[in-house]
Amino acid sequence: MQIQDHLDQLLNDAPGCRLATFGDLSSGLILKWSAPSPCPREVLDQLSEQSAGCFALLDPALLPEGIPAPEYGQAVMTFTDRATRVFARSAGAPDDIVGAVFAPQTDAHTVLSLTREAAEKLAGPQ
Repeated sequence: MQIQDHLDQLLNDAPGCRLATFGDLSSGLILKWSAPSPCPREVLDQLSEQSAGCFALLDPALLPEGIPAPEYGQAVMTFTDRATRVFARSAGAPDDIVGAVFAPQTDAHTVLSLTREAAEKLAGPQ
């Protein structure tokens, strides 16, 4: 499967998904996206900035005891009254970010799992 296929699958399989993106954290760009209608570049740029900001806040030195290190910092979620946003990456490809925007009140566990799964698939075998 190609990147676009994975994004289309996330958009279609994840309940309440409005937008699925693939970006490069080091360049700060959304490279591919999938949505039911055209998405303005400004929205993609905002998502890229938000994902970079969220991952920049993660400090491995603050890792609490008992939390598995490979899981730490691989996904971030934000919640507002308008949307739930998930950004996920694989430990094997930490600059490759899969992002997704969901309707508010969407089941957090489900959307987190599906977005992380897409990030792992895009990273390929480790």
